[in-house]
Amino acid sequence: MTAALNSPTTIEPLVLETPRTRLVPIGLEDEAFVRDLERSPDVVLRYRRGASFAGSRPSSDVAAQFVVVDREASRRAGVAVLYGVDLAAGHARVAVAVSDEYRNASWLGEAYLLFTRYAFRAFPLHKLYGEVPAYNDEQVRGGAGRLFVEEGRLADHVWADGRWWDLVYYSLDRAAFEALDELRPLGAGLTARLRARELVRS
Repeated sequence: MTAALNSPTTIEPLVLETPRTRLVPIGLEDEAFVRDLERSPDVVLRYRRGASFAGSRPSSDVAAQFVVVDREASRRAGVAVLYGVDLAAGHARVAVAVSDEYRNASWLGEAYLLFTRYAFRAFPLHKLYGEVPAYNDEQVRGGAGRLFVEEGRLADHVWADGRWWDLVYYSLDRAAFEALDELRPLGAGLTARLRARELVRS
């Protein structure tokens, strides 16, 4: 599958930002950060994903991948990936990993919102899916009931910290997200701008 956000003559690279954070397509200059993030014991323990953060050369099932940037400190904070896009069925998968020092950063919610907005606006998707080990479950439950829906659970599927944990599958519905998104503006400075780069690869 080959797709683009616009025609070749009008493509502009994608930059999603608020006054506090920015999502930037992963490039060659980000590969060392991505490798270090994947090898971090803290990140490996906390995050579970079906996609590999493959730097500037993503695998064929990766539709888009971004570095999450802390604009105040001008530092990379994490990675967000959209993969497994099935346009016929209207769904895709998401994966996110954040450096340990940013784990409790209050502004990360803005980055998640920007990433979700991108996924639903760039693709005609009905649902997004993510898999979360049960030890990480509380990070999702803030939106459970209003936004995130538990779709299924694999019992004792993940070994971590000396014990087995369930692997929980969550979904995010477009209609539920858009209803919440209307109630949670990120401020007058929010922009979601397209500037020149093809993000979807064959």
